[in-house]
Amino acid sequence: MPEKYRAVPWDILQHLFKTEKINNHVLHFSGTFSPVPDFSRLNHAVQLLADAFPLVRCNLVMSSIHPYWADKGYTAEDILQCIETKEIRKQWQRVMLQEIDPETGPQMKLALLKTEGTALLCGIINHMVCDAAGFKELLYRLCFLYTGLEKGNHIPNPSMIKSRTVGQVFRTFPLKKRIGILRHRGNLNTGGNLSFTLEGDNDSPFIEIRKIPGARFSAIKNYARLQGATVNDVVMTAYIRALSGIFGKMDIIPCALDIRRFLPTGQTAGICNLVTNIPCNTGVCLPGSFKDTLSQVKNCMDGHKNDPCSMKNLILMEYLFTALPCFIAIPVLKKLFHNPPIAFTNIGILDTQKLSLGSSKMTEGFMTGSIKYRNYVQVSLSTFADEAVFCVNQYGTQTDRKTVASLLDAIIAELDGNGIEHSF
Repeated sequence: MPEKYRAVPWDILQHLFKTEKINNHVLHFSGTFSPVPDFSRLNHAVQLLADAFPLVRCNLVMSSIHPYWADKGYTAEDILQCIETKEIRKQWQRVMLQEIDPETGPQMKLALLKTEGTALLCGIINHMVCDAAGFKELLYRLCFLYTGLEKGNHIPNPSMIKSRTVGQVFRTFPLKKRIGILRHRGNLNTGGNLSFTLEGDNDSPFIEIRKIPGARFSAIKNYARLQGATVNDVVMTAYIRALSGIFGKMDIIPCALDIRRFLPTGQTAGICNLVTNIPCNTGVCLPGSFKDTLSQVKNCMDGHKNDPCSMKNLILMEYLFTALPCFIAIPVLKKLFHNPPIAFTNIGILDTQKLSLGSSKMTEGFMTGSIKYRNYVQVSLSTFADEAVFCVNQYGTQTDRKTVASLLDAIIAELDGNGIEHSF
């Protein structure tokens, strides 16, 4: 009998995002490495990674009572492929824009694209098994394993599949605080009513990308520091002002929040999803200057990001699926859950020290979220080696692509981003 792992509520919610045509529950990574990594060693490292986190070699079984993951024994050969090509853009798109069927697996797919002395390691993972922070941890472990194999060292490879629930965060608070979180009466709707009118095309996924080079992004970080704000505050300010210019009015924009921040060590017991949304609401009137808008954004974000009450929705969802069988809990969740039509996620920093495959160093790269269906739009941001990468991932027509491209260009214009590069 194959090993089984119970699906946690976040797994099921991500599955609903796909079935309800919100997004395709796939996270994406792309990194350029030089010199070219050794493929056989990388294959070995992938096998070790699957041993540490066997959910990547599982199939989802959507039981009407309690869905679970069944280990199907997929190997590195099922997960990783090596492609030598002169058509790097075409192959990159083929790998990055594919989907993952959770019921047939595997839940992670990687490809080493080799060309002229360098290589692209790109891949996708099912958002059901982890969020972007979890995906980063898996990539860091993969690089650690590869480096150990290259050096011939003994490689510790502890399990990465311990607790995957929100409870591991909730239980760190004293009882009085937990009761306060559950009794919190704040508005749990983190999104507004603005939405783009898109044509949509489920057969035509794309990733629209804008890059801010290191020198320019360093200037943005310095500006944020001088204003006593975070880079996230500055980017949210640019996003809100860009949307205001497009729609002619303001609205609530949700921003993803990693609740690992509430763990004493910031580390989870296992790879999982631990993200909620917090609302950025600056009111209906847009101030005249970027600095004034930034002040409002900072005040709003400061009030939410350190408040553990932001995890209430996740706790209630966990209680719902603990108390009720899946066939009852899912219809209840559909009625209660509101997915914001416009959103933002800051995936954060990709660690340059942890993303080296032995002597092969990652020179540039990014991570981005799932691909959205009509009429949902999410802007993502990730940084590597001081370069910032914005993405919007969409199933849509060329007209839709122009629409989201205009949004990204408007954000960049607000940041005064000269020298922006287009890629792939």
